[in-house]
Amino acid sequence: MPATPVTTTIAANGKRAVLPVSNATLVMGTCSTGTDNEIVAIGSTSALTTEFGVGPLVQLAAQYIQIGKAPIYCCRINDSVAATMSAVTKTGAGAGTGTVVNNASVPVDAFDVILEMLSTGIVGVATYRYSLDGGNNYSGTLVTAAGISLGSSGIALTLADGGGPTTGYIDGDLFTFTTNAPGYSATDLGNALTGFQNSSIRVRRIHPATISVVSSTLYSQIRTSLNTLETAYKYTMVILESDDRGAGPEAVATWQAGVLTDFAGTDDDRVQVIAGWHEVQQVLKIGNDTLQLRRPAAWVIGPRQALIDVSEDAGWVEDGALDNAVLAEPTAAAPTGIDIDGRLFTAFEGRGITTVQTYLGRSGIFCGGGFMRVQSTNDFYRVAHRQVMDVACETLYDILLNYVNSSVATNADGTILERDAVAIESRLNAAIKSVLVSVTPQRISPSSDDSYAQVDRTNIISTTKQLLVTVGLIPRAFIDTVALNIGYVISVPVSA
Repeated sequence: MPATPVTTTIAANGKRAVLPVSNATLVMGTCSTGTDNEIVAIGSTSALTTEFGVGPLVQLAAQYIQIGKAPIYCCRINDSVAATMSAVTKTGAGAGTGTVVNNASVPVDAFDVILEMLSTGIVGVATYRYSLDGGNNYSGTLVTAAGISLGSSGIALTLADGGGPTTGYIDGDLFTFTTNAPGYSATDLGNALTGFQNSSIRVRRIHPATISVVSSTLYSQIRTSLNTLETAYKYTMVILESDDRGAGPEAVATWQAGVLTDFAGTDDDRVQVIAGWHEVQQVLKIGNDTLQLRRPAAWVIGPRQALIDVSEDAGWVEDGALDNAVLAEPTAAAPTGIDIDGRLFTAFEGRGITTVQTYLGRSGIFCGGGFMRVQSTNDFYRVAHRQVMDVACETLYDILLNYVNSSVATNADGTILERDAVAIESRLNAAIKSVLVSVTPQRISPSSDDSYAQVDRTNIISTTKQLLVTVGLIPRAFIDTVALNIGYVISVPVSA
């Protein structure tokens, strides 16, 4: 028997119990515990932290659990790229000579750290507080020591008084730095995706946390893995995060052009690139603090896609603003409260890039529409169309596999007998109707006669040994814009 008993051509321009595939998500990333490349079903945040500890995988997975309101799968990726901490920048409130330096830190995540002195004095006398999220949240008041750790962040610091006329620290001294979480290589990601391929699990989407990884370098590896997965009858997609605007920050127009360059070249209708970063309310605490960290927009758009039906768009305005996406106070650089607002900066429009935006008259941050990394003329430009087709492929594969090594009655010329062809079509049509039509919301536009599958009556099965089936589905149409015509109508009396 051939290794691929059911071949599928799509026309286009575990460790624990298997979850339903209908809208399941696999979250990947680095973390402090767990086994590399093993797929684990997770149903709660407590189970998540018990299994995987802390790190980007854990924080992103917690978003999916809270927002998506459904169990997920998680996979730890080998963290071959070490975590890093930048040099400490001091903004002195006076002439104090106190210093703060890295003490062999191994940060568990990406943080924007502020250490603020709250009183004047030497080490052991001066007091301080710290923030891991750029000042959005602070610890309580703490007493300085020669060596300090910032909660469970993995950050360790050495404090020293220094020498000079004003030894120690001055009330108001600020020490700032950033950290990167442990990262992974394209090879590490490929190994994790192979682990998924070798498992018995199917999912609707895969979301690798890439906050300390250059996503564009993973694009080729992901595309290769997705082709292999499709051959293995695993019809899924990957959510890929863009980089941030970086220090400075980079001008929005320059950043947008960079994102388009990063993911230029070969399009892929199984990759969703979500561009942009903004403040995201974290679900799990780091130590005693619930943080508000700058994270990829994918961290709130991906979970929204896990919450809604596969046929719906994450940008449907009536569903409301994105959960846990924080709209900041307007500034000159970010007049709407987010610095990369798709309503104001339209370079991604029609380019197969998903982003966030605001709407006049509505509060909060919205998804501007879910798109795959293909041109707008592609059948799978919309994430929903990609997902619905994948549901159809899985459904039909499971049915058609039943016909392998079966027999059918034929006409004298070796073509399938009409009776048997109709029976197969009826079975396929009933499944399509059950999964895609007779559901709420409806996932495809229904045909007038409930007919979607057609068995090839000209194929000489006695010679080819193959059943040929064609299935045609009518997609639901999405509304990008609305045109309103409005005016006063004055009724003029008609003379008798």
